[in-house]
Amino acid sequence: MVKGKYQSLTPNFLPDGVLSIHSEVLGLDLRLINGELRFFDPQTGQKLLSHKETEQARQQAEQARRDAIPKLLDLGLNVEQIASALNLPIDEVTRLMS
Repeated sequence: MVKGKYQSLTPNFLPDGVLSIHSEVLGLDLRLINGELRFFDPQTGQKLLSHKETEQARQQAEQARRDAIPKLLDLGLNVEQIASALNLPIDEVTRLMS
């Protein structure tokens, strides 16, 4: 925004033909891929996860923790050791055990 007016951003095409626009304000690139707009970190080129993808990753991580608890119990670890190994509070391990 310059003097209260929005300014057009100049798009460019990446070598693979993807349309990309850089936002100085956000410090991110916005790319049009298969008809979908996605944010990318311009320094790493890594795609940022959408809200849906972030939620799926969180659910997968929680399921992995749930799956790990019985295995760790079978190895003889107690709740405190499991909490330490999984970097979780003891009450969270107890909750995941049920």
